[in-house]
Amino acid sequence: MLAASALGSAEHRPVLKPHQLLLAAIVGLSGCSAVVSAEPEPAAQVELSPEELRFFENRIRPALVQHCYECHSSQSQSLEGGLSVETRAGLREGGDSGPAVVPGDVAASPLIKAVKHETFEMPPDGKLAPEVIADLTRWVEMGAPDPREGAPPSRDNGIDLVAGRQHWSFQPIRDIAAPQVTADDWSRSTIDRWLLSRCNRMA
Repeated sequence: MLAASALGSAEHRPVLKPHQLLLAAIVGLSGCSAVVSAEPEPAAQVELSPEELRFFENRIRPALVQHCYECHSSQSQSLEGGLSVETRAGLREGGDSGPAVVPGDVAASPLIKAVKHETFEMPPDGKLAPEVIADLTRWVEMGAPDPREGAPPSRDNGIDLVAGRQHWSFQPIRDIAAPQVTADDWSRSTIDRWLLSRCNRMA
């Protein structure tokens, strides 16, 4: 009885008109889009211990700058493999092959395999000194502490947005004069003149 009284009988239930239904749908969809388009919260800054910061600045950053930036940073002409090593996010997000570093997991970190020449051979001009490889390995074992903030540079996906915007489907609607056709005793509308012009060109 409570449910019936709350909803009302069929005779007394309000009937929405078409424009009211449309308005209700738009409001509902607007609420959904607001939820979907909500911006994610910024990632919290990582705090390093003095020992971790010292190890990174003295051992890891110089190695990355000297041996990796030429091909994997904003300084390189093209971002090899889509991988940037300039930020913590760049290393952990990785490139075309996935994350380059998995904190605490040496076996799952392609960067370590690459510098050991177990998979890729990085750097390509020769293997790093054993002490540098040992430092990088120890760093990953420590959890890859990295104070560098910022998002990795966007990778080129091969899509030319400027050229894409020139596609006819993105152009504003405008009036175009219908073509002039000769000996036209067939057309009854503007569309007919377009069709006849096309047929004449194909003939």
